Amino acid sequence: VNKLFAEGGMRSVYKFQDGSSKEPMKMVGKWLHRKPRALMEDMAPFIMNSETAISFRDQFLGELKKTHGTPFNIFFVKCYLYRYTEDSKEFCFVGEQCLDGDFVKFNGNNGYVNLRHAFSEEMQAFSHFSFVQSKGKYVVADLQGVVDNKCVFLTDPQVLSRDQHKHAFFGPGDLGLEGMRLFFENHRCGPTCQRLKL
Repeated sequence: VNKLFAEGGMRSVYKFQDGSSKEPMKMVGKWLHRKPRALMEDMAPFIMNSETAISFRDQFLGELKKTHGTPFNIFFVKCYLYRYTEDSKEFCFVGEQCLDGDFVKFNGNNGYVNLRHAFSEEMQAFSHFSFVQSKGKYVVADLQGVVDNKCVFLTDPQVLSRDQHKHAFFGPGDLGLEGMRLFFENHRCGPTCQRLKL
């Protein structure tokens, strides 16, 4: 693992290469600030966030295709769990493929909404869609990543859940109903929400 690459609100990010396949992949590894020697249960919520977002992404694009196609595409970078041993104990961190290009934050888990980017309206519609599709149980937020032509590559999403206190599936970034309220306080429906009748 190389030197520190970036820091977020909860994690430090380092670049590394995964040599487990024929072609080594450039990756970013993420360690928790509060617990650098994390266990599987500490890191599992990040994988749950990613997998949940991927599921809603497939549904979102499927619904858009029914309404005369999609002029863009969205991909969530898959999140992997890595294990390592230190002092005879097993610890974990998560890794994702490294994205090259200018990083854009479209929205946050705290109500932040970026209105300046060309794809911002579509990303806000995706968050709104996740709420409607889940019957109000979830909002997929904290949408951030790199845009390449008409493809948006997203990393590290955060699911906000109505039952945040019942279980810790989505980790400490799940601000629950308060996070949902803040998203909708700042969200304004645009053409994509209208196409999907949100």
